[in-house]
Amino acid sequence: MVIKSTINRAFSFLLLLLLSQNVLTAVLPPYLSQQLGILWLRVDQPGAHVYVNAMDRGKVDDNGDLRITLPEGRHLLLITKPIENSVYSYQSNRKITVHYGLNLVNLSLHKTLDPGWWHHFQNLSKNNRVDNDVRNSLHMLNIPAGEFTMGSNEIMFARPPHKMQVAAFKISKYEVTFDLYDRFVSQTSYDNPADDGWGRGQRPVINVSWDDAQIFLQWLNSVTQPEKPYRLPTEVEWEYAARGGTTSYYWWGDKPAYRMANCSDCGDPWYRRTTPVGSFAPTPMVCMIRQEMPMNEYRIAG
Repeated sequence: MVIKSTINRAFSFLLLLLLSQNVLTAVLPPYLSQQLGILWLRVDQPGAHVYVNAMDRGKVDDNGDLRITLPEGRHLLLITKPIENSVYSYQSNRKITVHYGLNLVNLSLHKTLDPGWWHHFQNLSKNNRVDNDVRNSLHMLNIPAGEFTMGSNEIMFARPPHKMQVAAFKISKYEVTFDLYDRFVSQTSYDNPADDGWGRGQRPVINVSWDDAQIFLQWLNSVTQPEKPYRLPTEVEWEYAARGGTTSYYWWGDKPAYRMANCSDCGDPWYRRTTPVGSFAPTPMVCMIRQEMPMNEYRIAG
């Protein structure tokens, strides 16, 4: 009697599952009602870590192989391998479809910025003392607070002229040079920008994006540990410093002038290429500089 009653209850339970799709879905994990397939990964980076649908599924072996059993359907696949002492990692991030049976996928990982690159800079600042050579190479200048007219009626996208209030800030005497950026590259294995055949050294760095600049700044702050972090100047701060209290079209006047800047009408031998920083006359800061600072320290436009 006990055995019969138990069998009847079990039969009723199974019948309930078969009759109600909602109950079946709630009681059984989805993968038990699906066909399973085997994902066979062959990756060109041995030891790379594999994540499927954000779940850790282990590493590929020394031959770059890993087999994973998965339900049929679409899956999000992330394979990553950090590059030692670098802000980069090898990665492949894609969606794949797994079918019943064996699914062979060959993957070649690409080099990309590691999502955890900031940890690299944190470790850099802990392991290294402050790099005074880098700090001293910046030549930060004190720009006092003030007001200036920004924009021009003569340039469509700069209309209309308007008054701007600017708080005191510091700005580097020169643009970031290849010398400094190459130092950053050597310590981080970051991409080395081309100089287009114009030369490196004390020339301003070129072929860098806004994202590149942000990563460079993270490195700069980690190795110099300033009281306030370095950042890019705003458009207002840049024009305020470059104009130097003048109201003319250029800070030296309304027309291009010989050897005052790198331009086609300035008689400049470096036209169509960059010039070493400090090659031109300094911007006058008479209206805004601190009196104790020598005027020739300010070369914002040159």
